[in-house]
Amino acid sequence: MVLTRGNCPYCKRKLFNYNPGTWKYGSPIRSCIKCKKKYIDMRYHEIVIDGIRQNALSADEAAIGVLGGTVLAAIFFGITYFTMKLDGSYYPMAVLLGVAGVIIMIVSIVDFLRIITGAKKRRFDKLQIKSDQRLQDKNYAQELLSVGYDVPEKYL
Repeated sequence: MVLTRGNCPYCKRKLFNYNPGTWKYGSPIRSCIKCKKKYIDMRYHEIVIDGIRQNALSADEAAIGVLGGTVLAAIFFGITYFTMKLDGSYYPMAVLLGVAGVIIMIVSIVDFLRIITGAKKRRFDKLQIKSDQRLQDKNYAQELLSVGYDVPEKYL
């Protein structure tokens, strides 16, 4: 099986915009929707093998996101306010960055609430069960092993 960077390694069909920093949960063995051949997508991780992304359940990280988004929004909306007061114009990029700050703040608040209520942990628990079920299939476990994954002995 071949590793992909966004195109099917066999038929070259563009599969997605590849961002290697993305961390998704599920089987790293994917199939092309066009040619149906299998390839490895390193953005996907089996929780049973790789665990969850570091700091995924960190309320502190989410709180930093809330703070960062708030500061970003305050700075750029402040710039917009003062430039409009002074000369009646504004910088579109400042408005855009202010909106981005609000979006970051909202997403981080939701993440923070999901962490402190345990909703995010419950989601990871469900993903862990699905990962365990996939690895119960000996053929799948052997396939992962053959492409270099450190499959726990109990699944082989």
